Amino acid sequence: MRTLTVTRLEHLPRLAWLVQLDQGSDTVSATVGPWVDARPDAVFEGTWAGDVSSDFSDSFSLFGSGVLLRGDELVVAAPCHTMEAVYSVRHDGKLAFSNSIAFLLEAVGVELDMNYLGYEADALSIRGGLDSYHREWPLADGARLGVHFYCNVVVNAAGELREERKPVPPRVGSWQEYRGFLGDQMAAVHANATHAGRVHTYPPIVFSSNGYDSSACAALGKEIGCNEAVVFESKRASRSDSGRDVVTALGYTEIHEKHELDYRDTDTADLFVANGELGTSMYFAAAELELTGKMLLSGAYGDRAWDRTAKVNDQVRRYVPLPDTSRKEFRLAAGYLMVAPAYLSTMHLADVVAISNSPEMAPWTLHNDYDRPIPRRVVEEAGVPRELFGQHKDGGAGTSLRFGTLAQLRRTMPSKSLGRFTAYLGEARKRRNKLRPKYLLRVVAYGLYLFTAVLDTRGVKKPIRVLQDRWPIEYQCSPFAPSYLFPWGVSEVRSAYRASP
Repeated sequence: MRTLTVTRLEHLPRLAWLVQLDQGSDTVSATVGPWVDARPDAVFEGTWAGDVSSDFSDSFSLFGSGVLLRGDELVVAAPCHTMEAVYSVRHDGKLAFSNSIAFLLEAVGVELDMNYLGYEADALSIRGGLDSYHREWPLADGARLGVHFYCNVVVNAAGELREERKPVPPRVGSWQEYRGFLGDQMAAVHANATHAGRVHTYPPIVFSSNGYDSSACAALGKEIGCNEAVVFESKRASRSDSGRDVVTALGYTEIHEKHELDYRDTDTADLFVANGELGTSMYFAAAELELTGKMLLSGAYGDRAWDRTAKVNDQVRRYVPLPDTSRKEFRLAAGYLMVAPAYLSTMHLADVVAISNSPEMAPWTLHNDYDRPIPRRVVEEAGVPRELFGQHKDGGAGTSLRFGTLAQLRRTMPSKSLGRFTAYLGEARKRRNKLRPKYLLRVVAYGLYLFTAVLDTRGVKKPIRVLQDRWPIEYQCSPFAPSYLFPWGVSEVRSAYRASP
């Protein structure tokens, strides 16, 4: 029978955890951050629709991750969404798991491979769904990083791994069933997150734009007592994406206004590249104070689950260039939970799309190219006038560090972070062999990709669409300065996981 020992270290990022199993031993050793919850049989961070003493690995609504003993088996539970994974490494007679790549590599003493150019492509591969993402990433000296999305990883008494699929939610056949399901699930995850027996409790907060999905989250949040919202003004002078009018109409009174580019005053870029996707959500850094210790209701995946013309599949494909995975280390350090209601029925996506196209949703259907009847009905029935949201969508807040060369990074990266990165870059470039045929091929391929991007800005859009559809994803990833961001981010973040602060 396995036993679990837990060491809590106050200097670790608040929600980080790591477990290790020595070959031939029945003891599972866990090292956790100060806000990770622990029971005699489990460690976990996050929330789910169930009591905090229940089996979170048996939930279809786990927004977080953890480890649970089940007799002689160890169950490592990944989140029930594709924005975050759990990771594993087998090295030197030990098997280790963590919710952080940097924590895992630091604990087992393994390095990234500086000559490998595929890390960004590996990270982006989850956009293609659960049947096509890259499940192993190469490390130095032949080691491999195991990547586990939307599953439970079970380790048997012999130390062998197998992945189990997550439980699926009940099917929904009508608007009333689905709306009741969303409301019940939000109430249950809120009750779990705010349970008095937890190490830390997490009251709700929303980020609100004037698009469909975050507006729906604001309406759902109001039903569970949420009164705090963060709204971002766009970096584009030609439009406003702020959801202030939406949350005001819903009765929110604690509203924090930010600008999309406020992240430039922070020094947290390493936290947004240390997961492989390069800086997509850096604007979150401007709201770190508001997010800390909260449960964020996120509109993520609403573009898939709630769009009336969504392509139906059970692999959680995103059909977008970036899969929204970059903020993992920031979330663990800041100490907030992230709940995305649109993911709850992703394994029954056909049911949700059928409801969107049903006659009962006709009054909330616009018959245009930005048409999501489900969130529109949620928000309008909560009292928000139709003209205040969901009229047009230009992408919302966001930025990225993945494009071009160092010159582009100088324009987008926070200056303090840029200084740290350029100091690292000078030495790191010496460790990469630029004469290898694979590297030269990547340079040529990416140059062509950049050329089609320039044509796209000038109205010639077909070439870049052809490349995006037909080229391997790695040819769309820069082999220049941005390709060093992930190794840099991991090396910086590893310092937070050292044995002593």
